[in-house]
Amino acid sequence: MNAMAAVTTLWNGLPDEAVGSYSYIVFIRFLGGLKRWRAVDTLLSEMQARRVRGEGQLFNRLIQFEADRGRVGFTRDWSRVARIYSNMLRAGFSPDRETYAAVLQVCTKWRSASAAMKVLSLMKDEGIEISSGGVATVVAVSEDVRSALLVAAAFPECLNTTVFNAVMSISSRQGDIASCWKTFNTLSAAGHTPTDRTFSILLNAYKEACDLPGFLNTMQLAVEKYQYDSDEITYTMLVTLCEKLLEREEERQETCFASVVRLAVDVFEVAVSRKKHSSLRLAERMFSLLLTVGDVQSIERVARAFSSSGVDCSLILRRQYTAICA
Repeated sequence: MNAMAAVTTLWNGLPDEAVGSYSYIVFIRFLGGLKRWRAVDTLLSEMQARRVRGEGQLFNRLIQFEADRGRVGFTRDWSRVARIYSNMLRAGFSPDRETYAAVLQVCTKWRSASAAMKVLSLMKDEGIEISSGGVATVVAVSEDVRSALLVAAAFPECLNTTVFNAVMSISSRQGDIASCWKTFNTLSAAGHTPTDRTFSILLNAYKEACDLPGFLNTMQLAVEKYQYDSDEITYTMLVTLCEKLLEREEERQETCFASVVRLAVDVFEVAVSRKKHSSLRLAERMFSLLLTVGDVQSIERVARAFSSSGVDCSLILRRQYTAICA
């Protein structure tokens, strides 16, 4: 018997006098966790038929469920959210910070920046504290940088690196590196410190643009001035950048390309020394890259890095060599 069947059997076996509001909350949370939305609807109908009075946390949870319903193929029905909210007020419960957070979650998961902005404004009018994370979430679903900046400007008290990173992410996705740096400079001028996430966004923008000098200069700035800790994300971007450049024969001969390959190996050695499993999964890409460009010295470095961490890379290396020669 699976978990759903077991709990359903237990629920059906409860005497009527033992089933109260809290029991419904627990079971509805369980069903929501399994994404059994139709079962949730059935249970709500049963609550109404039995005139079981809900509690504030139940209504908050139901609003949160609507966000997930819309992401797994169910119709994104704003009227359902409005109905849950109205039923909450009708039952005598006032919306709290968790309620607004739940509605905001619906707006952002359904990528409706305008609706999310209205929720933030309502929270501000009600005197409910707004977190920088909430503002950053709304910024992230904005259509463009201009809209994102308008959201950020409306809540100056929430501006921090997290919010600026969200704005930079939009610029990066649109391939606007100049806009990324403009936001970076604004962030620094406001006295905020860029984080590893900030530099990951910048590096990703350069990776997508196949801009080697920009990538390397940003990497140097991050490490030397801000003690940026290169990690698997950086390593993955470096390998991807190298793979893109392999498709451009004229750039493969440039000294800059060789620099990127060496830098990728440097970061790879650090990642392997930390025994990060994701780095090990990316090993085949690294060997494929080095074998393609014929960098025997770097192959030996990567192999030694593996050996020092107690991992035998001979099979991976042999498989990649066979694939290259085929």
